[in-house]
Formats: sequence, structure tokens, C-alpha cells
Amino acid sequence: MLAANMAQAGSKLSGREAAVYSFCLLVIGVLVIGSIDWGVDIDLLFSQIDWSFAVRWTLLVLLYPLPLVIAHRRHHRNLPALAVINLGLGWTVVGWVCALAWSLYRERQ
Repeated sequence: MLAANMAQAGSKLSGREAAVYSFCLLVIGVLVIGSIDWGVDIDLLFSQIDWSFAVRWTLLVLLYPLPLVIAHRRHHRNLPALAVINLGLGWTVVGWVCALAWSLYRERQ
């Protein structure tokens, strides 16, 4: 059922959007798997996950590209420049907020 829902949702996405979502899921999976201590008994597997680490990185991975996703969905004419700002200065909170504000800006015609 989950695979059918994902296939149906995937048909609504463009190739680039599907690639972005797939990459985000891959990163989340790597972060969750990387936070597991594989030397433990299988019964203790989920008790060994550092959930705060996994949640922080999941939020970071989902929120960091948000200005680019918004700009792409709104067909922003300055998407390449916005991508440079977000990727170059997005790690600072100020750079990310500027990129987000710019992605939400609608030009007058």
C-alpha cells in the first residue's frame, strides 16, 4: 500500500522534484542508520538510536532546501542566484532567512 501511494505521489512530481525528495529520503536514511550502534543485540536496536540527533538532522535536511523548493515552485526568475545564496550562506541563519524571503518575494509586473 505504501509503495502504491509513493508511486501515485511520484507521478505528480517533476523529475527534478522527485530527485530532490529522493535525495532527502536518502540523507534521512543515512542519518538514522548512522546513529545506530550496530554492535548491540537486535532487541536493543531501537533503544540505541540517538533520536535527538536524528530529529535535528531530519529537520535540517528538510528545511535547508526550502527556499529553493519554494522558488522553483513559483518559477522565480532569479533561481540560480537564490541557489548560490542558499547553498553558500544558508548555513548561517541570516543567509537562510534572506534566501527564504527572496524566494517568497513576488515581483510586480
